[in-house]
Amino acid sequence: MKNGFLLVLLTAAAVMLFSCTLMDDLGFDTYDYMGEAVTATHTGDSETAALLRPILDILITDSTELPAFDNMGDAITSYRDAVLRHMLETEYTKYSGNRRLIEEAAEEYPELQITQIIPADDFEYTVYRYFGGDVKVSHKDGGVFRYLKKVEGYICNMVPADGGVEAEIISVDETERTYRVRFRCTADETTSEYTALVIKREDGTYYFKKLERA
Repeated sequence: MKNGFLLVLLTAAAVMLFSCTLMDDLGFDTYDYMGEAVTATHTGDSETAALLRPILDILITDSTELPAFDNMGDAITSYRDAVLRHMLETEYTKYSGNRRLIEEAAEEYPELQITQIIPADDFEYTVYRYFGGDVKVSHKDGGVFRYLKKVEGYICNMVPADGGVEAEIISVDETERTYRVRFRCTADETTSEYTALVIKREDGTYYFKKLERA
């Protein structure tokens, strides 16, 4: 009886070890970031908060309500338009000045008025930069942006609304490999608070791992 129970435990442990190893081999990050001890706490007006503040812009569109996520796949689904909007707003000249791709798209889609286009490769790079890189990035239409498969690029279907949303960091708990960022989004009299798990990279950059309502 005891030997049988021990065999079951050993088998279960082996399966768990194999599963974790397989997930790692497939590129999935299985490390327990939330298990790390906090080494420092920073206020909202600290240098660390100022350093992290720009990364929040990739999440902000026209509402204080931000979709929660705990994996890259869900982040891509929920924030496709937000990422593309951020890219267009911060690099409009680049994407309105890509004459070769715009002309190619105009030939393939003569019914469309195309004045700017974001290459799919640029979108993939930006997604990996802000949300890590453990799943393949899919390409499809969003609510505001349309994917043009023939030229592998995104165009904007309409002028994105400016909801006047402001993001403000409240505090940052730092661990060896993470920042746990508590922040609020405000528009008019509406305020929502969130906690983001941000992972440090060895090159000094960082990316979102998880977002939840505080």
